[in-house]
Amino acid sequence: MLFRSLKNIKAREGIDIPYEDLAPAVHLLNQHRIDFSSAMDQSSLGANDNGIDAWYLALDGKLYIYQSKFSTKISTVLKGLNDLERATKWLESFLCEPSNEEAIQIKNKSLRNLVKNTYEKRLEINEVELCLLSSLPSDDIKSSKKWVESANLGWFV
Repeated sequence: MLFRSLKNIKAREGIDIPYEDLAPAVHLLNQHRIDFSSAMDQSSLGANDNGIDAWYLALDGKLYIYQSKFSTKISTVLKGLNDLERATKWLESFLCEPSNEEAIQIKNKSLRNLVKNTYEKRLEINEVELCLLSSLPSDDIKSSKKWVESANLGWFV
């Protein structure tokens, strides 16, 4: 069902990007009710994303960070937890040390948009929610040893 939905969106929007890059944008569309263009601006396409496949800053100051693993293999999906850990380190370097040139000078368009849209509001961000997106049943992910070891980090699936 997810694959068919992504295929329909690709056809409707006339875009040719991998499904794994489109899935986080579709999640933003559905979860946060933003338009397609904004969802694409807040979704990473390809590499250099510092573990952040998509992001959304809510009006209440909550920053959502998404890592997406479009796979049927639990081992591949669980690598997303490592990516989210990497994302927290990058976010810390930007949110806590905004003069950090390495964090600010980035190649990924989505992360440039994240910096641009949160730089002035960074002191208003009161919570960061890390989310692992996958088409696998959440119970399969949550029952894995890696998930249990990471449970104290506040992951959402």
